[in-house]
Amino acid sequence: MGRLPTYCDKLSRYAARHSLQNWLTLAGQQPVISITFDDVLASAAHEGARILEKYGCRGTFYIAGSLTSRQEEGRPAHTLSDILDLQARSHEIGSHGWGHINYAKAVNAEIHTDQSKNLAFLQSHLNQSAGSSFAYPFGQYDLRSKLLTARAHSSCRILGNGLHRQRADLNLLGCHRLYGPGRQQNQWQLLLNTMQPGDWLIVNTHEVEFDCGTYGCTPTDLATFIEAAQSLGSLILPVASAISHYRSQP
Repeated sequence: MGRLPTYCDKLSRYAARHSLQNWLTLAGQQPVISITFDDVLASAAHEGARILEKYGCRGTFYIAGSLTSRQEEGRPAHTLSDILDLQARSHEIGSHGWGHINYAKAVNAEIHTDQSKNLAFLQSHLNQSAGSSFAYPFGQYDLRSKLLTARAHSSCRILGNGLHRQRADLNLLGCHRLYGPGRQQNQWQLLLNTMQPGDWLIVNTHEVEFDCGTYGCTPTDLATFIEAAQSLGSLILPVASAISHYRSQP
């Protein structure tokens, strides 16, 4: 069993939520949804991307370089070829750190090395904008890691609280888990039904397989979500594109 959060841990997370904010004003005629993939298992790079493209959408794929051409919980992860192919097909390549470590427990030097190594890996194969969007491994963060991560990335995403209204803190974006109980339609349909023009909903999952595990969804789940979102008039954009969209609003 993992270490239970201490009072200091909880205080640091509270402070992170209420300080070091980089506010993005949310406005527009349509709600926006960003579909993101953490770790990027092979099925996400292949089946997940294929489903998005079927509906004319693109997603954000948060790559942890140490998982490239390896396995995650017994499932094959992405390859370098997958990363190159995703970018060539106009998906966004984000960073998930190199070693998939818990930033709330890592010391400053570990965080800096983990971020720098992954950015160097992505940018050496793609371009200088690769990895500008970041997702915390395990969704774990504190005030110190928020400060360090915000310095190196244009947006940083955690887990939970995925519906943003009126404004969003680019240094601590939330997301709805499209896995576990959260992949059930009665869970996400409530969010879609409450969305207003200008709202921004971010969702995330891992593998996209019919025999998905605890942290994934099925191809049917993903397609059904996209169809429902589009039927309600939502734009589906990668994270960086969504930010650009909001910044272009009058």
